[in-house]
Amino acid sequence: MEPPELPPMSDDMDLPLDDTPRTHRSISELMALIHSADAVSDSNLRDAALLEALRTIRKELEIAQHENDQAKNRLVDAHEAFDLAANMLAGGMPTGEDIDVDGLANANHSYDKALARESKQRITPKNYEDSLEEPVPDNPIVMPQTYTSGGGATEETVTAHREAFYQQLLGIPLSQVDDYVPNEKQPNLRSKSQLVESMHIVENWYTGADGMDVGTFRSKHKTWYTRMKPNSSNLGRRTGIHVRALAPPDPSSGKQNYEGGETVLCRYNKDGTKSIVYLDVGKVFDALFEIHAIETDHKGRDVVKARVDERYANIPDGQVKIFIETCPICVSRKSEESKISTWASGRAQD
Repeated sequence: MEPPELPPMSDDMDLPLDDTPRTHRSISELMALIHSADAVSDSNLRDAALLEALRTIRKELEIAQHENDQAKNRLVDAHEAFDLAANMLAGGMPTGEDIDVDGLANANHSYDKALARESKQRITPKNYEDSLEEPVPDNPIVMPQTYTSGGGATEETVTAHREAFYQQLLGIPLSQVDDYVPNEKQPNLRSKSQLVESMHIVENWYTGADGMDVGTFRSKHKTWYTRMKPNSSNLGRRTGIHVRALAPPDPSSGKQNYEGGETVLCRYNKDGTKSIVYLDVGKVFDALFEIHAIETDHKGRDVVKARVDERYANIPDGQVKIFIETCPICVSRKSEESKISTWASGRAQD
């Protein structure tokens, strides 16, 4: 018995055109439906069961295709709305092919046009500093020293640790770290040049630069905006990106690798009370060494990460983990503890 053919899939499928959530069958449920039908012993009943399963799966396919088309349309609409809002915030209403301001005003009411102009003037800051709705925190911003020894580690040990850390983190030798340019999709790794570019974007986000007006400048750096989200009254302080000047280094440290006053890229900490600084990839080791080896005497990951989060914007838990796992002193201590534990266990058995 040949199973009847299903009618072809139609573009005019009878599906609701709203965004009402639907309950879909998971792939495991669909596979179970197929295997259940295939397990029927009677051949006629098996064919009928498989035909019903095929109808069910085709319906799922039609719904998925329909929702995919709707999602594509929403994505286009969202991009257009984003560009429109960005241009309005920048101080220029889009014209020409983007939007007919005069046509809209005449079609609705001349008051709308006047209101748009007034709103444009009211929300457009004159420069970067004027754009900050709330004052930037005044906590001192300091950078880590460059360490060659300390925390119980000799110069040879620190060099070996630095080499092992970057080898595991980046997969490259230490000699190549200064020239390493991370993929821009890795938000927690930044080179010096990438941070300089980010500061340039932040400082000119409300004014335009490089011969570009505000709208063109923002359009060029739209991808950066999506990933970094510069500070604005709409985005709030928790994720606000801003620029700060470094505080003078502690003169008692004896190892001053900057003078103070240099500008650096920052964001707010989780509760918005402090500025925390972005580090280029070459400074990550020294930042972690300062906290782990110098300040906490080789404490564990939780203690180190808590201090990291109070100072630095782009050192995630994974980097802390790699640093501690490659710390020669910690590795040595664990080895000694393992030997002692093994010896104690053997003594207990005796």
